[in-house]
Amino acid sequence: MLQEVNEQKATTRRTSKVSFAKAGNIMAEEPMMRAMITKAKRRKAVAAGDIPEPSSTREALERDHKKWIPSIVEEIQPLFDKGVLCQCPEDKGYTKADLLKEGVDIDVRPTVYVGLYHTHKHDNNRQIDRHKTRCAVKGHKGNMQKGTHFTETFAATPREDTGRVLTALFVLLNLINRTGDVEKA
Repeated sequence: MLQEVNEQKATTRRTSKVSFAKAGNIMAEEPMMRAMITKAKRRKAVAAGDIPEPSSTREALERDHKKWIPSIVEEIQPLFDKGVLCQCPEDKGYTKADLLKEGVDIDVRPTVYVGLYHTHKHDNNRQIDRHKTRCAVKGHKGNMQKGTHFTETFAATPREDTGRVLTALFVLLNLINRTGDVEKA
């Protein structure tokens, strides 16, 4: 396995190209290889005429701040509106003593950070339609540990029999099916 990694690195250095199929197994084991593959994908996107998505908020703002700032505000503003974040001048944040009063011991359960992730939404002609920002918890293994930050995980998974029962109820009760979307759930 190590020899395969070294061969892949040498090939990449010589040709500046990465075999994505071959590198798929190596990616999880070698952070340097993962970075090289990401760089190669970005080069490929630029060569194809696509604008690669920014890898950080700094990069997004340096590239085109007039389009990214409204996207960031659209994502962050509801957090201020709902009181999750405060922009009051007297708000200095929580001290360690304040957190302990609230029942949060950061020595036992370390904080988990959030990040802003930026993507492009494209129209049918593959032109950038709008800029999209998402605020999400950085929940990787180095940041969240089972037993410390969570004990169980849940994912809403619809089952076939649930769909059949709902369809039967719609027909039986003569109901109308409506769809919707929840923003900033």
